[in-house]
Amino acid sequence: MKKKIICILFCMLLIATAVPNIKGNFIKNENFVDNTNEKNNSERATHTVLGEFGTATWGLFPRYAHAALKEIYAEGQLDFYYVSLVYDVNPITDFYVHDYYNFTVFPILWWDGGFIVDAGAVSTQEAKEKYITSINSSLERSVLDVDIDLLVSWRGGTEMQVDYTIYNNEPSTYEGTIKVYIAENESSEGWRDSGGYIYTMAFLDWAFYEEISIPAGETYSNTTTWDGESNSFPNITEENMIIIAAVFNDEWHQGYSYPPSGNPFDAYYADETVAVFPPFNLPPEKPLIDGPISGAVGKEYDYTFVTTDPENDYVYYYVEWGDGEVEDWIGPFDSGEEQTFEHSWSEIGVYEIRAKAKDYNEAESNWSETFTMTISNPPGVPDINGPHRGDVGAELTFTFNADDPDGENVKYIIHWGDGKYDTTDLYPSGTDVTVKHTWDIADLYNIKAKAQDSNGVTGLEGNYEVSIPRNRAINTVFVNFLISHPNLFPILRHLLSL
Repeated sequence: MKKKIICILFCMLLIATAVPNIKGNFIKNENFVDNTNEKNNSERATHTVLGEFGTATWGLFPRYAHAALKEIYAEGQLDFYYVSLVYDVNPITDFYVHDYYNFTVFPILWWDGGFIVDAGAVSTQEAKEKYITSINSSLERSVLDVDIDLLVSWRGGTEMQVDYTIYNNEPSTYEGTIKVYIAENESSEGWRDSGGYIYTMAFLDWAFYEEISIPAGETYSNTTTWDGESNSFPNITEENMIIIAAVFNDEWHQGYSYPPSGNPFDAYYADETVAVFPPFNLPPEKPLIDGPISGAVGKEYDYTFVTTDPENDYVYYYVEWGDGEVEDWIGPFDSGEEQTFEHSWSEIGVYEIRAKAKDYNEAESNWSETFTMTISNPPGVPDINGPHRGDVGAELTFTFNADDPDGENVKYIIHWGDGKYDTTDLYPSGTDVTVKHTWDIADLYNIKAKAQDSNGVTGLEGNYEVSIPRNRAINTVFVNFLISHPNLFPILRHLLSL
C-alpha cells in the first residue's frame, strides 16, 4: 500500500530559470568516457555526484527544488548530474522510489544513493543553498576506485543502443549494482512541475539495473538496445536524450527518506557517475537496391546495394531476399561504394527484397524500400513456321507459337538476321502468332526468336533459316533477236536436244 505523500506546505514565487543547452562528445572507434558538462571542480573532488530528484507534477514545492537544480547545473561549477524521478506519471519511477527509497516526502534529493538526503524546499534560494552544500560534501566523500565507459549509438527511429564497461581498479573484487538511467533533457511527455515548467533530466526507463561482481583489476561490459516507442515513449528524439550511468557499491548504510529518522531504507552509495547524450553517431542512410525485376526459377541474379554513412564510417549490409534467406551483416565496406550480392529462388512467386545497413558502432539504418522480384518458369522454345525461301523485296509470313508452363500470356522477340527485329504484343500461351517480314538483300538468314511471359521471364531461343537468292539478269538483246527470228526456235530446240 502506497504511503501517503507529504508535501511540506510553504509558498513563495517560483524563480524561472532557463534550461541549459547541454552537448555531448563522441570519440569514434573508442569507448566514450563522459565529459559532457565540464565543471570548474576543486582538486578535492573524488568523483561525479548523482542526485536522484523525487518529485511529482502536483504540489506547491517541487517547483522550488526543480528551479534550484536547474540553476546549479547551468552555472557549471559543481561536478554532478541529476535525474528527475517524476513518480505520479511514470509507473517505473513510482515503483522505484517507493520500493527502493521508501519514498513519502517530496520534493526530495537522494545524493549518491542516500549519502545525504534533502527533503522539502521552501524556496528556490533555500533549496539551492542546501543542494550546493550537499553536493560539495558528496564530492569530498571517499569512494572506491572504479571507472565507467559509456557509449550510446542512435539506431534510428526511437531506438538506441547502450554499451557500458566498468573498470575495477581496486585490489579486491568489486561487488555492487549498476544503474543506467534513460532520461530526457526536457520531457517530451509534457511532464511539468507545479510552476508549469517542463521537467528537465526526466527519467523514462532503465537501460540497465543489475548487480555486478568484478574481480580485482578486471572489467565488465554489457550492451542492450532500448526503443522508446515500444516502451510507451514514442516522442523521444536523439538530440533531447541524456543517458546517465552510476555504479553503487554493496556496503550497507542506514538511510532515511524522511530525515532525520523517518522512512528508513537500505542505502548503498555511488562510487562513480557518468552521462552522455547519444553521440551524434547517426546511422547510415537506408540502402538503395537495383537489379532485375523478373527471373526464372533456379537462375542466379545479381543485385547492387549502396548506402552512405554521415560520418563516412564503414558499413555492413543485412539483406532479406523474401524467401527466408538472408545475407547476415556482410561487411565492412566503404560508405557510398556499391556492393553486389547474387541470389536465386527455387520456387515461382513474387518476392520482396529489402535491406538495411549499419555502421561499426552498430547504429542501424531504416529498412530500404522493398524491391519486387517475380520468379516464374520461362516459356518454351518458340515453334517457327513459314517459307524457307523467298525473293528479294517479297513479303513473307511466319507463325510463332510457344507454350508457357505457368499459363502466362507470351510475346515474341524476333531477330530477322538483317539487323531488324520485332516484338509482338502479348498473346495467350500456345496461340499461333503471325508476323510478316521483307528482306532487301539476297542472303541466307537465320531467324532467332524467344518467347517472353507477362512477368518478363524469357525462354530459350528458337531458330529458322530462310534463303533469299539473287534474281538472275536476262540478256534482253538476245531475247529480242530470237523474237525477230522465230525460225531459229526449231533449230535451237534440235541443238539443245542433242
